[in-house]
Amino acid sequence: MDRKINWITGCHDEIELVYEKAGQNESIGVLLAELEQMALTEAEKSCGLLLRDGSPITREMVLNMSEQEKETVMYYLSCAGLLEFNPSLSEPKIVVKLSPHIQRVLGCTLFSVLNRIEKLDGSYNVMSFPKATLELQLPIGGRKGILKWEMLIMQLYPWLSVSDKTYNAVADGLIENDTAEESIIDKPNNTETQEPATSAKKKGFFSKLFGKK
Repeated sequence: MDRKINWITGCHDEIELVYEKAGQNESIGVLLAELEQMALTEAEKSCGLLLRDGSPITREMVLNMSEQEKETVMYYLSCAGLLEFNPSLSEPKIVVKLSPHIQRVLGCTLFSVLNRIEKLDGSYNVMSFPKATLELQLPIGGRKGILKWEMLIMQLYPWLSVSDKTYNAVADGLIENDTAEESIIDKPNNTETQEPATSAKKKGFFSKLFGKK
């Protein structure tokens, strides 16, 4: 596949294994290419959810960013979309709870979800459960466009089936006076949704981009 994102920052540390699977299956490669374009578009359109030096990031700033910086924006946007990723140790179920912002950051968030599932592939399904269900918990109105990505997950991980249900929150854009334009992230503030840093260099780069010590 002709990649648009190289993930050179290492923010999704197992994502290359997902691309290896895409190299063996043309239909997976097509969907992954579409997911890349979605994430890049979200980086431009939804960057205002993020703060840099106390001010919202603008589309013009993103357009002038390096590849590394754009990847970092997409990484932090995934933190805005993913509230919980919880593999159960007592039953064959992985709970993935997506935030009311999910329709604005779906592509970015799915890369984080795929990276997390990849970490479990060959361990969770072998050591714990040979078959499992990935339960997507979505805000009301948040299911739009989800089906094809559920199919992608099941193509990538045949040991998983995917189900979804809604919880008591409304997705951005479905209520009047929507406050979704407010910036919500200055730094990752939910340890359950963060990918572990692969090196001190990576941490330093993120800190430099967002003006943190």
